[in-house]
Amino acid sequence: MSGKISDKSVFYKKNDMKIGVLDTGMVGQVIVPKMVALGYHVFMGTRNADSTRNRTEPEGTAGVSFVDWFSAHSGFQLFSYADIPSDTDLIINASHGETSIESLESVGKDERY
Repeated sequence: MSGKISDKSVFYKKNDMKIGVLDTGMVGQVIVPKMVALGYHVFMGTRNADSTRNRTEPEGTAGVSFVDWFSAHSGFQLFSYADIPSDTDLIINASHGETSIESLESVGKDERY
């Protein structure tokens, strides 16, 4: 049965898989902690990681700043899109529709994926 869906040996073990989540907004903030809780290595991507780490204005429906959200969550790394590690196994595009193409191009501009 090798290679069939029922053969679990063809899949990564959760702890071996590296997942990049593009965007730090509401969708990214829901996906990232869940992926961490499931045991994946998670990278969160943003246009500018340094700027994002310092965002203090309340955002989204929760009205929490990224600084506060980031300090309340752990187990993942924040990168600028272009710096997401090249050995990332899966990229999840959680960016807003208007910025999706730009986000994806920033990650894949060196044709790593």
